[in-house]
Amino acid sequence: MVELRARSADESFTRAMSRARGYLAVPEQPRRAWPVLLAATFFAISSMVFATAAIMAPSVTLTHLPPSETLASTLH
Repeated sequence: MVELRARSADESFTRAMSRARGYLAVPEQPRRAWPVLLAATFFAISSMVFATAAIMAPSVTLTHLPPSETLASTLH
């Protein structure tokens, strides 16, 4: 009989504790996905524009400067 009362007391205590934990738990609000999707779209478009500009830009051609005496004679 004593054991039965102890078991029921333990069960009621466990139920009460789980109920109290349920009250203390902060309900999570669903997170919105739109800001993330908009940012990803913006960066995807930006990277495509940058890649297109890099491909369509004229190539860089390097020319060597003339020797200094040639340069000096052309200035006089």
